[in-house]
Amino acid sequence: MTEYTLQIHCLLHALLI
Repeated sequence: MTEYTLQIHCLLHALLI
């Protein structure tokens, strides 16, 4: 997992919540 993928994952979580 790249840093970019991790950033997107965090962003998705932030949007979901």
